Amino acid sequence: MCIFPSNTSQMTNWAVDMTLRPGGDGGVDFTCRNGTTIDLKSARSAVWLPREVDKDFASILVMAEVRLVKRTCQFKGWEYDEEMVKQRIGTLGKYTIRNHLMRVEKLRPMRDLVDIINE
Repeated sequence: MCIFPSNTSQMTNWAVDMTLRPGGDGGVDFTCRNGTTIDLKSARSAVWLPREVDKDFASILVMAEVRLVKRTCQFKGWEYDEEMVKQRIGTLGKYTIRNHLMRVEKLRPMRDLVDIINE
């Protein structure tokens, strides 16, 4: 499930797609008019932006922190996929999936992504 804050469609002029996709979305949640693809990653506690090793992903990855009880979502930042594949490899928590990892403090600010989306 792709969880986006309610004002996303206002920022981007896109409709929010709340379709459940148990099999995944193929690594792309949105495609911009200019062809740039975006994949949204979400976590309850967003410390790292993960990018699975040896898989194809969108050209931009976005990290969001989700609070299910409060039904809120806060964007933490974003990064280009070409930069993510240069990051250290590790695993998160109990999972053994290998990911390229970037700390959320090092991510690009969301205001810069809005400019790319609206190109």
